[in-house]
Amino acid sequence: MTAGLGGFALGRVSASVESNLGQLGSGSNDAPVLLLLVATLLLIGGIAAALLRKGETWYAYILVAFALTSIPGQILSFYRERASNDVTVEDHLAVAEVRAAAGDLSGAGRHLEKAKAMAPSKELGAAIDRQVEVLARKQLERVDQLSPANPPLQPAGGPAAER
Repeated sequence: MTAGLGGFALGRVSASVESNLGQLGSGSNDAPVLLLLVATLLLIGGIAAALLRKGETWYAYILVAFALTSIPGQILSFYRERASNDVTVEDHLAVAEVRAAAGDLSGAGRHLEKAKAMAPSKELGAAIDRQVEVLARKQLERVDQLSPANPPLQPAGGPAAER
């Protein structure tokens, strides 16, 4: 029974960690997360071993089944959320500038909105609002230029001159 419990535990841990690991270990702030994950796994394993020594096989099985399938996954999902918040306001502003220069005005607008939501001061928020207004005017100008009501002018000698 103990060997089966150990095999089950190893399978659950590897499945949980592998599916949620992602880029863990590649960043400079990953050491606390890895330490917490290892400490949690050792604690769960220690408690399960103590229960097995006392002959409480079913309690150990229940602990392993529930703790190992949920706790490491929660730790890793918390890490993923924290890692996704590493993008700064300046990063969003830089991406918005590059997208606007490349002609992707809607993409630039999305990044400006993200930057505004993360802005640490009202002054920066107001400056971002002005950039959003300028971007909106550019989008309207582009739509006006491309609308069927305002067809582009034909050059002299083009198809319109032949009629």
